[in-house]
Amino acid sequence: MPVKPSDSQRNAATFLALFGLMIIASSLLALIIMVLPQAIGVVLVVGGFAIMAALQYMIWGYWLSNTAPAAPDLVDGHAGPARGGGGIGSAGDDEHS
Repeated sequence: MPVKPSDSQRNAATFLALFGLMIIASSLLALIIMVLPQAIGVVLVVGGFAIMAALQYMIWGYWLSNTAPAAPDLVDGHAGPARGGGGIGSAGDDEHS
């Protein structure tokens, strides 16, 4: 049976692959800017949106993924409103029958 790599080995491989992709993308971007100097504006706008998206993820996505969800309100062992309190037209509403 093959041996599975540890989490740290998989994380290192993922980081190395992402780093390689960043180097290749940066090289291609540098070549494009050398050929088309007007492309720097597009790069700055797209880069600005990417930085804002990364900050949004770090501030909200990562922080909220580490918080535990609140427990639902339990009534008689079930989630939901109390008996008879289901609102207008609910099955437990005997007032209008």
